[in-house]
Amino acid sequence: MQEPRLPYFLRLLIPACLSWLALVGAARAAVPTVVTLAPHATELIFAAGAGKQIKATVQSSDYPANARSIPRVGDGVHINAETLLSIRPEIVIAWQDTQAVQALRPALNAAGIQLLFSAPRTLNDIPLEILRFGELFRSPEAEPNARALQRRIDALREQYASRSLLRVYIDLGSDPLYTLGNDPLLNNVLSICRGVNVYASAAMAAPLVSLEHVLLQQPDAIIIASPSPAHTESRLKFWKSANLQAALRDKAYASHPDQLFRPGPRPVDAAAALCRDLAEARPRR
Repeated sequence: MQEPRLPYFLRLLIPACLSWLALVGAARAAVPTVVTLAPHATELIFAAGAGKQIKATVQSSDYPANARSIPRVGDGVHINAETLLSIRPEIVIAWQDTQAVQALRPALNAAGIQLLFSAPRTLNDIPLEILRFGELFRSPEAEPNARALQRRIDALREQYASRSLLRVYIDLGSDPLYTLGNDPLLNNVLSICRGVNVYASAAMAAPLVSLEHVLLQQPDAIIIASPSPAHTESRLKFWKSANLQAALRDKAYASHPDQLFRPGPRPVDAAAALCRDLAEARPRR
């Protein structure tokens, strides 16, 4: 008995469908996987719509919520090279060329794993990084997300462009007393809000300072890098007891350090809040 033959159009269609499925599968397989060695890189890749490509990260990568379930390869200072290599990513993304990264580089080179760096220095760099990762991981979500973020940055800059300058002290803690100095991202955020860091010209990113020198600066406002309301209250009490005028006038404002200092998308949220705080701190006419 002769086997039934498929209709002619199906005989043409099936190979075409199989070829199309093979092409789709190859395209998906070609999207690289990545290990992030900095929490802000994790946030940027998620913002680009490519969070599923992250196969491992470091302990401090805790945002967004989906990042908390990603396997860990170390804490950023100590990286487990054996664990990282067993994951076999195509790309590793770090923040800076630290000693840990330098120690890892020969193993990455030997395994053919590409090492990239991500270090945004201004708010405008952040949407550019989202676009960069969108292209790298072939995510269509990256461009609209980056454009929306850039519009928010531009709107903040325009809204506060004509405001008077305020001198600002950034409080990072008092045991010992240290502040933020020549950190480019934070100082860029302040400039958009028309604030000036009183220690922006310091040689270090986080210099130690004396209480006497801070009192001599007499900033118009204090920004407290604070993880909790209790910490904020403690720092405000400290500065009031030191007779810092900005604290006595209640011109002290809190911002979560992860939102303020990590160069991912969240500093744009922190900038919006900071601009509102500094607007409140300005003398009313």
